[in-house]
Amino acid sequence: MIIFAVTQALWLVVNCILRTVQGLAITTLELTSVSFVVVFFVTSFCWYHKPSDISTATTLRTNTHIDDIRAENCPNPSKEWHESPLDFLREDRFFCDLHWRYYNQILQRIHLPIFSRPVSKPLWDRIPSDTFPQVDLLAECIAGPVILLFASIFMFGWNFDFATPVDQIIWRVCSVYMVCYAVFGELLALYSQRIALPRLSLSRKQQDEKETPQAAPLPIHVNSLERLAERLRNIDPDKDPINTIPLRVLIPSTILCALYFFARALILTEDLIGLRCLPSSAFQTVNWINSVPHW
Repeated sequence: MIIFAVTQALWLVVNCILRTVQGLAITTLELTSVSFVVVFFVTSFCWYHKPSDISTATTLRTNTHIDDIRAENCPNPSKEWHESPLDFLREDRFFCDLHWRYYNQILQRIHLPIFSRPVSKPLWDRIPSDTFPQVDLLAECIAGPVILLFASIFMFGWNFDFATPVDQIIWRVCSVYMVCYAVFGELLALYSQRIALPRLSLSRKQQDEKETPQAAPLPIHVNSLERLAERLRNIDPDKDPINTIPLRVLIPSTILCALYFFARALILTEDLIGLRCLPSSAFQTVNWINSVPHW
């Protein structure tokens, strides 16, 4: 099935390119579709070896009691665990995973778990499907240009025909922001993944090596603003420390994502309302005879 999907997506891209070459109009809806196609191509390539149709869990049984494993290998065996008794073997969360969990937790608190089904058992019996594992340098090198290309495609609609001048201004503003979001978002992600989160992880590991089974409560003299900041860094119901996000990362990323949401909503709205007034060439088809070499 993936072959048919890739073929259809490739057909759309080729068709849009030939329309541009032949001077035919392209709708903003087609341009938006091309942006998703770019991501689809890269995703299909990265998922080539991804296993599918996994429906049965495999239970791993040990010959050694879990308490003995923790006593021998865990820096602080008395520390509370959150997902499994082997939490001390977990890798630090990827910055995308941290933010995704944070925003999903907000939706769950307002009873709108539309993106993720929460794990209700104290001992995790499954890995959520929307978990973002750590990626290597090659994946980061691929993702960076792809995200920038995805965000830049909307700039090609700068001089498209729009129903009103206001529609054109909205499209241009949103297109510029998409590029800004990609640039500043990637810089923020790089800072988060390479600097902020490793520092937090090092501090957490140093805390784990201490004998205190849990984090000490905030002193009484700490003001309410600092207490609020402490609560905002980690809104996990179990207060799993691995889900903590520094505010210097959380605040700018939240602002960027919120503005991205509105820009994306405006672009999708323009894709639909723009269909009410299209140039005549938008209804013409590509002349393939002039585009395909023949003798």
